[in-house]
Amino acid sequence: MSINEVIMSASGTCKLIDSLHSYCFSSRQSKSQVCCLQEQVEKKNGELKLLRQRISRYDSQVRKLKEKLDELRRISFPYLNSLLSHDVETAQLNPVIEPLSWMLGTWLSDPPGDGLYPTMKPFQYLEEVHISHVGQPMLNFSFNAFHPDTRKPMHRECGFICLKPDTNKVAFISAQNTGTDLTLCSFKAGFLREAGEVPVLS
Repeated sequence: MSINEVIMSASGTCKLIDSLHSYCFSSRQSKSQVCCLQEQVEKKNGELKLLRQRISRYDSQVRKLKEKLDELRRISFPYLNSLLSHDVETAQLNPVIEPLSWMLGTWLSDPPGDGLYPTMKPFQYLEEVHISHVGQPMLNFSFNAFHPDTRKPMHRECGFICLKPDTNKVAFISAQNTGTDLTLCSFKAGFLREAGEVPVLS
C-alpha cells in the first residue's frame, strides 16, 4: 500500500469517526429533548385532568341549580301553563294599565323575609310574585310563599290590581289563605306616584 493510500485511508477513518461522534451527540441531544417533551406532556395532562374535574364539579352544580329552579317553578305555579293558553299569554296590554306595566313579570324575594306573628315563633320565608295580564284593564297577581329550606308551601294570595283611567288611583283586590280553611278578602285603594325615576304604589 502506497503512502498516499495510507493517508487517504486514515483520512477516511477520521471522517467516519467524526461522523459517528456527531451522530452520537445528536442522538443524545434528541433523547434529552424527547425526555423534556415527555415531562411537559405529562404536566399538561395533569393540568387537563384537573380542569376536567373542575368542569365536572361545575356541571354538577349547574345541574343541581336547574333542578332547584324547576322545583321552585313546580311548587309556585304547578298549573300556570295549563291555565293560560298561548293566545292569552300574548294578549296586547290594555292602555289603561300601561303605567303599571313595570310590575309585569315574576319576582322572587332575596334574601328570605322574616315572619313575625304573636302566636307563632319567628320564621323565614321566600315569596314569589307573578304579575300578568290577559288584555283586560287590570293586572292579575299571585303571591306564593314557601319555606326557604323545605320548600313547603306557606302563604298564598291572588287577586287584581286596577288603575282608574286618567288618574293615579289604584285599587288592590286580593283573596288569601291563612294556613287554614278560612279565606279572607280585602280591598285597598292607593295612589301611583313618582319617586325620582321609580314608580311607587302608596
